[in-house]
Amino acid sequence: EKIGKSFLSLQAAWELAQGTPLFGVFPVPAPLKVMLMQFEIAPSSFKRRYKMYLDALGSAPNLLVASDRDFRIDNDDQLDALTASIAEHNPDLLIFDPMYYMHDQPENSDATKELCRRIDSLTPWTSIWILHHMSKPITDSGGRVVSRGRSDIRGHSILIGWPDGIIEIRP
Repeated sequence: EKIGKSFLSLQAAWELAQGTPLFGVFPVPAPLKVMLMQFEIAPSSFKRRYKMYLDALGSAPNLLVASDRDFRIDNDDQLDALTASIAEHNPDLLIFDPMYYMHDQPENSDATKELCRRIDSLTPWTSIWILHHMSKPITDSGGRVVSRGRSDIRGHSILIGWPDGIIEIRP
C-alpha cells in the first residue's frame, strides 16, 4: 500500500502511449494505444492527478483514461460495456488499477478463477496489465524483507500461475 503503484501505472501508460522509453530505460518501438482503467482513487482526485500529468508532460492522444470506482468485472452489463469499449478503441495495452476494486468476490475464493476468465475473455489481442497488492511482507532475522516471488501475491492461488509476468515493487 501507498508505494506508488498508481503513479507508476499512469507514468507507464503515458510513456507507452508516447512511444518514449519505458521508465527511461526500456525502448518502445512505436507509440501504443493504451487504455488505463483506474478504480481505486476517487474520480475527482484522479482527474486532478491526470491533469497535472498532462500539464507537466503534454498530451497523450494514444492514451484513454477512465476512473470509475463503481465498475465491477463480475457485473455482466459492465463487462459487456467494457468489452464494447475495448472493441471500439482497440488498445494495444489495457491497464487495470487495482484488481481488488474490480470485483465484489472474496479474494481467496474459487470466484477468483471466474474473475480471471472474465479478464481473459476481454480480448485475445490486447496485452493486459493488472495492478494487485502483495501479502504483508515477511522479514528475516536481520529485519530484511524476504521476497517469496509469486507466492507473495495476495489472494487465491490461481493468481500465482495466471500472469505471464510479475513486477514486484517493495520499499
